Amino acid sequence: DSTVPGPPGAAGAPGNDGAQGLAGQDSTVPGPAGATGAQGTAGAQGAAGPQGATGVAGAQGLQGAQGLAGVNGRAVLNGAAAPTSGAGADNDFWIDTSTKRLYGPKVSGTWPPTFVDLIGAQGVAGNDGQDGAQGQDGQDSTVPGPPGAAGAPGNDGTQGLAGQDSTVPGPPGAAGVPGNDGAQGPAGQDSTVPGPPGAAGAAGAQGLQGSQGLPGLQGIQGPQGLPGIQGNQGSQGVDGLISGVTRRTSTSATDSNSTKTVVIECVSGEIMLSGGAEVVPGTGVSSNQARNLALRASFPSSDFGWTATAVEGDNVSGSWSLNVYALCAPAS
Repeated sequence: DSTVPGPPGAAGAPGNDGAQGLAGQDSTVPGPAGATGAQGTAGAQGAAGPQGATGVAGAQGLQGAQGLAGVNGRAVLNGAAAPTSGAGADNDFWIDTSTKRLYGPKVSGTWPPTFVDLIGAQGVAGNDGQDGAQGQDGQDSTVPGPPGAAGAPGNDGTQGLAGQDSTVPGPPGAAGVPGNDGAQGPAGQDSTVPGPPGAAGAAGAQGLQGSQGLPGLQGIQGPQGLPGIQGNQGSQGVDGLISGVTRRTSTSATDSNSTKTVVIECVSGEIMLSGGAEVVPGTGVSSNQARNLALRASFPSSDFGWTATAVEGDNVSGSWSLNVYALCAPAS
């Protein structure tokens, strides 16, 4: 016999199935997972679960890119003189604190030559207030008060005896009451020496006011008048500076009419702060003729309107116009 195994023989034919063996015991080791089954039909919506606890805040995000620069807002600047070309930016206003004039808005780097006076004309004095109630008597003062006003002259005493003529002239007596005019005396000879000026006569009664005359040409400026009496204190002014100020403008037709009147009003919901006007020479008006164009009136015609009137004098052959302005601000 050989001690070396020979090559394996060919596989035999399968044998017949054996009888069913006994059931084995349950394995304690899980078998491999089966293949995933087909997708089942979706179940009904379950009730909402309780609110979960707030999660931990996430980390700070990166800073966003710089936004585009916004458009510059309007500003109201001020100084002790009219604005220079380098002051302020477009759409700004300027208040000249020395003359109380408002310039603006600035357009294309240039201040307009016109302005608006912020202080109007002196108002009419108000009526005297009613007398207050009688105050309580004060305590006697230990300091002598100022001397009282002079009392009325007493009645004339009886004529005293004539005194001897004094050698020293006495002071001049008070002027007596003018006597009645005497009868017309005969005409005297003309004196070669001028007599002293007579006393000023009493002022006559105020005459009736005449009808309004036609506007005259602009006269030469007279000398400075005496200071007027101090007027009553005006009402409290509007706090400055005011935001939202708008300049409203109205312009007449440009023609050769001799008189022009223009009215400008603030819109609903605005109050008027001030106003002004200017005469604008047009085509065919020379510099000499422009001197005969005059602004005759410029005044607040209501709480929210401004009215101006201009006229032309002699030798104005071209066209011209009248511009009227009102500074308006929100009422609240």
